[in-house]
Amino acid sequence: MKFIKSYTIFQFVCLIYFFTFMVTASPILPPSPKFNPENIETSPKAASQTPLSSPSIAVATFTNPTNISTAVTGRIEFTKISLNKTHVSGQLNSGIFDTVVENYQFKIIDRSKTLLYDLTADGLNKWSVNVNESGTTPFEYDFDNLSISKIVDQFFEISHHKKGIVGMTMIKAI
Repeated sequence: MKFIKSYTIFQFVCLIYFFTFMVTASPILPPSPKFNPENIETSPKAASQTPLSSPSIAVATFTNPTNISTAVTGRIEFTKISLNKTHVSGQLNSGIFDTVVENYQFKIIDRSKTLLYDLTADGLNKWSVNVNESGTTPFEYDFDNLSISKIVDQFFEISHHKKGIVGMTMIKAI
């Protein structure tokens, strides 16, 4: 019985010591502010775009950092003409080997791979392949109901009907 009483007294002393140490070692902080989305710091570029304004130009740039001979390279630019009308122009410099244009599809997809726009079906099909360079001729088309604000930070995908995806890159506002 004497052992149990001394053990509980020891526990009580340790508990008091622990709380004393925690109170004296803890910094005194002001209360945490409540979350407010307006308090989030943004880059100057992001801050200049208000929610009511949207980017007027965006690009999809295909690069080849690993020097793979079959990689798609080139640039596709999206320019806002009016609220829901966008001019798309570009050229692919490599990675397009099949001379049958109908075998390729240009799409804009989101992160979950959901199709947002099928640019090929909507009219972006007036281009040809430069056989010696494995790229394309310059192409352009004006799209109705294609909003730049809805495609920024989405993916531009180039697929071939037999080979599958041959190129993909993110669309960025400039």
